Amino acid sequence: MVQNPVDPSALFLGLGAIWLVFGVIALAATVFWIIELVDVARRQFSDPTMKIVWLLIILLCHVLGALIYFFVGKPQGSLPGQGFQGPRPGGYGGY
Repeated sequence: MVQNPVDPSALFLGLGAIWLVFGVIALAATVFWIIELVDVARRQFSDPTMKIVWLLIILLCHVLGALIYFFVGKPQGSLPGQGFQGPRPGGYGGY
């Protein structure tokens, strides 16, 4: 019984597709990371040290730090000209 050898070109194409998928995911993660770095640099926080803390978290933890900032830190700050966007005192919507 003769075994058919694996076609090297098919193996190469399969690995190329996997690398392409990982490359696109890595590129998207890096773009998200840069966007969040720029966002934290532009935002104003009630405590000025929070900007430094968030910058360090994003820089040291890369995408994980950017995700944490996106869900936790972004609501804490405000962009210039917007004013503070946090919850209003008294626990009501202000209506």
